[in-house]
Amino acid sequence: MISVILKTRNGATTIGQTLQSLAHNAPPSRGWELVVVDNGSTDNSVEIVRSWQDRLPIKLVTEPREGRAHAMNAGIAAASGDLIVFTDDDVAFVLSWLASWESTTDRYPDLALFGGAIEPRFKSAPPTWMQGDVVAMAICFGATCPGRPEGPIIGHIWSDVFGGNIAIRRSVVDAGLMLDPIKIPAHLPAEETDLIYRAAKAGFCSGFVPQARVFHLVPPAHVRLIYIVRRYFRFGRAEARSFGEMEAPTRCTRVFGMRRYAIREIIVGMAALAWHWRPMSETARFAQLRHLLMLAGRTREEFALRAYIRVSTK
Repeated sequence: MISVILKTRNGATTIGQTLQSLAHNAPPSRGWELVVVDNGSTDNSVEIVRSWQDRLPIKLVTEPREGRAHAMNAGIAAASGDLIVFTDDDVAFVLSWLASWESTTDRYPDLALFGGAIEPRFKSAPPTWMQGDVVAMAICFGATCPGRPEGPIIGHIWSDVFGGNIAIRRSVVDAGLMLDPIKIPAHLPAEETDLIYRAAKAGFCSGFVPQARVFHLVPPAHVRLIYIVRRYFRFGRAEARSFGEMEAPTRCTRVFGMRRYAIREIIVGMAALAWHWRPMSETARFAQLRHLLMLAGRTREEFALRAYIRVSTK
C-alpha cells in the first residue's frame, strides 16, 4: 500500500485543487490512503478536506504543534503503507502520479528514498534574472532539474529530493529515522533534506523518479524580492543545522563563534558585488547575492548554536 501524507496549514486557497487532482489519479494496484495532517489551520481547510472524504481514501489527523516536521511525523505514525509519500497542499499531480511511484519503486528494490519531479506553476512570472538559475529555482520553489533521468542519485544524495514530492520506504522509519523538529525548527525550510542526509549516513540510498511529477502552485507573493531574500537567508540557517555544525562545532578557527573564513568571504564578497555591480549581468549579481545571503544565514545560525551549546553545557 502507498500512504500519501499531505500537511496543510491554512491552505484553503489551493487544497481543493490538490485534492481534485488526486481524485483524478489512477489508483495503484496495491491500494493507497491519503493521510491529511491539519497543522493548526484557522481557515476552512479542514472543511474542504472533509468534503472530499466520499471521493478519496482520506484519513484526517490533527497535529497542533506547528511545523512541517511535527506534522509529517504525525502523518507517518498514522500511515499504514509500506511506501510513504510526502506532498503539500499547493501542488497538482500528473494523472499517473500514484502509478508511477508504485511501478518505479518496484523496479529499484535496493533504493529506500526517492525524489519525484517538481515543476513550478506561476500565477505571476518570477524575475527574469531567476528563470535561468537552477539553484535559485530549487531553493525558492522546490524545482527539480529538468531532464534528470530515472535511477539512483550519485553524489549529492539530497539534490532533487524536495519536500513536495518525496517517497520513503517503511524500512527507513523502522530504522528510527523521522523528521527532526529540534534540529530543523518550524520557521526553517529543508526538513526533508535533513532526513535524506541522515538516512544516507545510515546507509540508505536515494533515487529519482521523473514520471512522478507534481506542479507546485506558486503564489504571487513568493516571487517578490523580499520573499526570495528571506528564503535564501533561512535556507542558509537550515544548512548550518543540517550538515553537521551541531555535531562538530569546533572544527575550524572562529571569531566570536563564527568561522573566520566565512566572515572574510562575506566581507570580500560584498565588496566585490558593490565594485562590479554595473558590469555584472543581472543573473550573476543575484547569484552572488544568493551566495552571500545563504552564507550569512549559515554563519548567523552557527553563532547562535554555539551560544546555545555554551549555555546548555554550563
